[in-house]
Amino acid sequence: MLKQYKYSVIWAGVLCWLIIIGLTFWWFEFRINRQVDSTQEAVFDSRIYSHNALSRGVKSDGTTVIHYFDISCPCTRFNTPHVRDLIERYSAQGVNFLIRAADVPSLRQANRLFGDQTVRLARENEAPAASPSAIVITGGEVNYIGPYSPEAVCSTAAGDFVGLVLDDLLANKPFKQPTNLAMGCFCEWPSSS
Repeated sequence: MLKQYKYSVIWAGVLCWLIIIGLTFWWFEFRINRQVDSTQEAVFDSRIYSHNALSRGVKSDGTTVIHYFDISCPCTRFNTPHVRDLIERYSAQGVNFLIRAADVPSLRQANRLFGDQTVRLARENEAPAASPSAIVITGGEVNYIGPYSPEAVCSTAAGDFVGLVLDDLLANKPFKQPTNLAMGCFCEWPSSS
């Protein structure tokens, strides 16, 4: 009788352990799960922003990449290594990087991740259509506004739009794409209203 009770307790413990492991896995796997609409579009148009809003904090000489950072967007974990790679590759060539954070927690995280780069809190009138996105400005003019790559997950595998723009600008080849209609997975930029 005691032996049967001992086995019942062991099996009950194993069953509880499996249930806890299953629930923990489920929570980690689906806590930021979002339905992705493969036809989701984001319109990036520099003409809807005032020149002062886009160029706030941008040096008048040289080329500046403005990166929009929002830690509440799951895409951030995928594009952060790519942005850090861009900073590493192009800072030595005179390209400036400006990080605009969505909110105070994003500002703190951006300071930890991007270190020496200029990190500021974005004002509402500076917000892009969606995150992740970038704006490349040279001499006060918007050369590019839009996503980092053509895929839902930011990578250089299928094309690095921002890297290609920077390569052209550094080679003195004119490049201008102040509007962009992009399809993929985007997070809406948080609004203060």
